[in-house]
Amino acid sequence: MLSFLLALACFLYETNSYKTNYTVGQANRFCELALAAYCSGNLGSGVTTWSCTACKQQPQMKSITQFYSNAYTYNANGYVAYDPVEKAIVVSFAGTDPLSITDWIDDIDFFATPYSPCSSSGCEVHQGFYNTYLSVQSQIRTAVQSLWTTYGKSSHFQITGHSLGGALAASCAIDFYVTYGVEPQYVYTFGEPRVGNSEFATYYNSKIHNHFRVTHHQDPVPHLPTELMGFYHENREIFYASNPNGTYVTCATGEDPNCSDQYLIDLNVADHLDYMGFDFTSTYLTCKF
Repeated sequence: MLSFLLALACFLYETNSYKTNYTVGQANRFCELALAAYCSGNLGSGVTTWSCTACKQQPQMKSITQFYSNAYTYNANGYVAYDPVEKAIVVSFAGTDPLSITDWIDDIDFFATPYSPCSSSGCEVHQGFYNTYLSVQSQIRTAVQSLWTTYGKSSHFQITGHSLGGALAASCAIDFYVTYGVEPQYVYTFGEPRVGNSEFATYYNSKIHNHFRVTHHQDPVPHLPTELMGFYHENREIFYASNPNGTYVTCATGEDPNCSDQYLIDLNVADHLDYMGFDFTSTYLTCKF
């Protein structure tokens, strides 16, 4: 236990000094890692043996542990793994089944619940997203702690996720900061819905500095739950207006009319399933066979 705490203390010293910029190379890497999460849990197979189509694009990954829960309305699927090239522990979250994403959008609720670490400041988070993360919290903590023990203070900490998985990634990032004082080196999310209210976004932004929230054109999911219901995005948005891996705009605030918030109504589900030039539907289908 003492050796683990000493290693963790060194890890905290290193991670607290992180300050990075968005890069297309890392976005592509994290998008592939997020794609691989769709081959875990009850969605598909291939993650534990790292043999899925998306897995093969990042062949260096090792020590994979998948997690899964269907305890709440929204299922949680994903994995924890180690990247020896990046010297990083990676937590990756899948989103909703791409074949039923339209139903998920139609059925999403708008219930909020206080977020206890900053509830005195009025912080609230989406109840369903938060409870879904809590359903796999212990699995993720156990897997990450095991990799900390194995790979020690040299390990960075990185998180990614697509769609619902983006909301779970944000929940994981702030959880590890609150619980262990660990700020992730990177958080890359793709098509992430809003996680909490403006007070939560302010709190999150003060703790997690390297979250790159990638959005694509008229993807409807980043507009849910709505601002009218009191929800607000955290910083920073990386907005691709047309080509999902072409020119992008960086918006420093959570809701910026220069990025996806410029659209009043976004109904293009195809934009939600196409990030960094990767087709989430076709890749997901390979997980089924």
